[in-house]
Amino acid sequence: LVRGAGAGAGIVVAFEIEAAEQRNVGVAQLVVEAHPDGRTVREWTSYLAQAPRELSAAAVVFAEGRSVLMSITAVVAAESLRRARPAVEPLLAIGKVLEHRTDLLPYPTLVPTAHLNPNVGQQRGTTTNGLFAALDDAGARAVTRAVTGPGRAVVQLRSLGGAVNDVAPDATAYPHRHQDTLIVASVFPPQADAALNAAWRAVGARADGAYVNFESRP
Repeated sequence: LVRGAGAGAGIVVAFEIEAAEQRNVGVAQLVVEAHPDGRTVREWTSYLAQAPRELSAAAVVFAEGRSVLMSITAVVAAESLRRARPAVEPLLAIGKVLEHRTDLLPYPTLVPTAHLNPNVGQQRGTTTNGLFAALDDAGARAVTRAVTGPGRAVVQLRSLGGAVNDVAPDATAYPHRHQDTLIVASVFPPQADAALNAAWRAVGARADGAYVNFESRP
């Protein structure tokens, strides 16, 4: 339970944690060459919107020369590769596969403690984001153009839905319980606000909410 949370600050007064036993998980890492017309982004969001609940995925879309690449990490709550691979397989069809591997790993290897060290020395960047209930063809093209256009943003896609959307909108301080995708766009020096604005304008016009923790300019 959180009391307050105005402007992103609150006091945690209680935790309720319900543990779920999970020993191993399937982890797929793949890189695909994305279609410049946005088709790959559209197919990624379409599949994740109706994928098995055991699957969670995130992707980074970026320009590499004249190509657009999508680097995908997918995690499947499955105890065997036999169960994990079918959930990942549709992602192999959304673009030309350049790299791919699927492994079965103990869940603790996904949450190492190294990240608990002080965060120092990171490259500065400017970031914005939006939540999307659905991404149509025009929206998917806008995401791809954000990567290839003058702003040359790096775009992250994070799947939502599933158990996240089971929670009532007014039950927590996070009310976004009907959207399917979180899209985050970032630019890095020497790019600045103007470049991010140019890259994000057509994408942001379709957003249905935002998540303050991924916003440089709240």
